[in-house]
Amino acid sequence: MPMRAPRICGCGHRIASGARCPCETRRDKARRDAFDAKRQSSAARGYDAHWRKVRAAILNAEPWCRNHAARGERVEATEVDHIDGNSRNNATANLRPLCKGCHSARTARDQAFGRRDRGVGRDFAEKGQDRAPPDARNTGDFSFPDDTIQADKKR
Repeated sequence: MPMRAPRICGCGHRIASGARCPCETRRDKARRDAFDAKRQSSAARGYDAHWRKVRAAILNAEPWCRNHAARGERVEATEVDHIDGNSRNNATANLRPLCKGCHSARTARDQAFGRRDRGVGRDFAEKGQDRAPPDARNTGDFSFPDDTIQADKKR
């Protein structure tokens, strides 16, 4: 099977297919370091000594991921999730043990990484349809009735 041709990075280096240029790696590390420098400490975000005790108690009481347990599977829980998303609400009824994968998926969903209501994904075109009159949708005609300049150009 033929190999894919190498690509040329923005810095001018020739990079083999599937590899990363050292300049990309440095840029990504600098971006992560800048984000981490601005980020508050875990204690400042509400994960202090009290939280560590609560977390340990939850994981000791229920050592298996609740999502997997509901399917009859036994996967060790390593993280504690706030059901309502409020990190200050540490009531036992609001906390559940999850494995890393389940907690990451839940966090991504809750923090809009996968939401369609943010103008991305399948619904993006549907949200943008209010920009063109109904009769102009999907026809290529994007003149607007109240736009006299566009109307004059068409006449």
